[in-house]
Amino acid sequence: MENTVIDLSQSILVVGGGRMGGAIVHGWLRQGVNPGQIHLIDRNPEAVAGFVESLGIVGYTGIEEIPAGSIFDFVLLATKPQVISEALPVYRAFLGSDSLLISIAAGISSDSLSRLAPGDHGIVRVMPNTPALISRGVMVGYPNARVSISKRHACEALFISLGEFYWVENEEQMHGVTAVSGSGPAYLFHFVESMIAAAEEVGLPKALARELAIGTVVGAARLVEAGTRDVSELRKEVTSPKGTTEAALNVLMGDQALTRLLCSAIDAAATRSRELAVC
Repeated sequence: MENTVIDLSQSILVVGGGRMGGAIVHGWLRQGVNPGQIHLIDRNPEAVAGFVESLGIVGYTGIEEIPAGSIFDFVLLATKPQVISEALPVYRAFLGSDSLLISIAAGISSDSLSRLAPGDHGIVRVMPNTPALISRGVMVGYPNARVSISKRHACEALFISLGEFYWVENEEQMHGVTAVSGSGPAYLFHFVESMIAAAEEVGLPKALARELAIGTVVGAARLVEAGTRDVSELRKEVTSPKGTTEAALNVLMGDQALTRLLCSAIDAAATRSRELAVC
């Protein structure tokens, strides 16, 4: 990506100090953002105190604590989708015509965000995922028509320390993004859970089952990431004719069992994302 260096003079307001909001703040600090430029508001006093004491950022537990007339270059909504309609109208006061409103709330459309916070500012929806907590996230953004190229670069710069960042130009695709990469880590976590349980069923002790399942998934993912061979080719290399792997894959791939299951799961997540969009 080009021009993905944060302007260290710009001010940022983070609404919500949960796991993802916290991960994003840590990422900014790793990039060299001055802690004094980062303002975070959360209703949990202990959470806010933790951020202030350990990171040196500016913290608030109520909107009345934010100095009147404050305008931020970036306002990041890191709240649950269900509270956006209540929260956003309150925070629109801190948006100027040149500000950028960034929302990581699943499903909430840019039109909904614009209705809740009308103005000349640009709006970007970003879907991160939890591997961003260890700087291995995959994030996708959608900009509305008010977001200039320079603002796109500024948005990329804010997220680049957390992993890979991509853009889509069709907002409808954000439902698929949410279902695949946003929710995807949970599918893999459950796969690992199931693999551990299956390993115990065939007689392996729990501790060993856990190490084998995790090590296998991580190692296989790194082979895929290396990109030297297509993922289908990697699968075929492990599968000897009439061997143990083929016996297992006959179960997983027979009648496209696993593919159909994943398609149903991803469709359910995308459907729920669309439902949230009309809230």
